[in-house]
Amino acid sequence: LHLVAVFSEPLDSSTAADVLHYTLSPDQDNPQEAAPVPPLYDRVELTLKKPMLPQRIYTLTVQQLNDCRLNELSGRNSCKAGLPEPPENQDIIFNEILFNPPPYGYDYVELFNRSQKTLDLQKIFLAGRDALGAVKDPRPLVADQQLLFPGEYAVFTENREWVLQHYNVPYPEKLFQMSSLPSMPDDQGTLLLLDGSGRIMDELLYDHHWHSPLLADAE
Repeated sequence: LHLVAVFSEPLDSSTAADVLHYTLSPDQDNPQEAAPVPPLYDRVELTLKKPMLPQRIYTLTVQQLNDCRLNELSGRNSCKAGLPEPPENQDIIFNEILFNPPPYGYDYVELFNRSQKTLDLQKIFLAGRDALGAVKDPRPLVADQQLLFPGEYAVFTENREWVLQHYNVPYPEKLFQMSSLPSMPDDQGTLLLLDGSGRIMDELLYDHHWHSPLLADAE
């Protein structure tokens, strides 16, 4: 029954509290209540009239909403919404990794939601293995709740700006910066995806022999 809309800058709290500015589709319904969250007022907690259903994708549309300088929101005024479900084995998988970047570059890990569920990235952990094979240094993918919808990709790196500058990133909102990634040696290594209870959902054993033999430089 509760949905949090996150904005890129503070809102005018009086207009943000008007439920008529928000529409949730496919029901085309306004929420029952809209409560701007202090002190920054860049989030609005919406109380819905009826519960969201699992494995159903909604669209939240915002209209005639002003920031604190009374500029009206325009352009990207809608986003996906959904009810996150607990991930199971192979619901989310490794899709691509960069483990041997240039000397000035940074590793990244790309994940893919291959399930029909909406997943909460905050409840998924990235880890490695030590020399004895034990799980090492699990860390949450994100600090705050971020939803990954069916068929979507998400990329994680220690330097978001570097990846944006050197690669084509069609969905920059799905590129996240982590304080640190698990160790990713240039020769070989192991990466794990864990749920909140520590169960392994996917495991990737990579090796430098994966590089094309035609490459003059593997970096």
